[in-house]
Amino acid sequence: MAKNVNDSKIMEQKDTIGQLNMVISSQNELITSLRSIMEECNATISSLREQVEYLTRCPVQGRSDPVFRRTETLCGLQL
Repeated sequence: MAKNVNDSKIMEQKDTIGQLNMVISSQNELITSLRSIMEECNATISSLREQVEYLTRCPVQGRSDPVFRRTETLCGLQL
């Protein structure tokens, strides 16, 4: 009888280990996916910072100002 009880416990533990391995695998996939998303976000942030830096160097005074029109063309703005 003790052998059956021990065998039963071993089977339960094996099932638990299998389930935990599936959870770990799923979590590893999620981590990989989130790292990829973070890299994309960091690239977007970097690009936006470059755009802000570029645009802050372009003098903008007003839409009706002829200097603005020339600056708009030089800076590639589509306003």
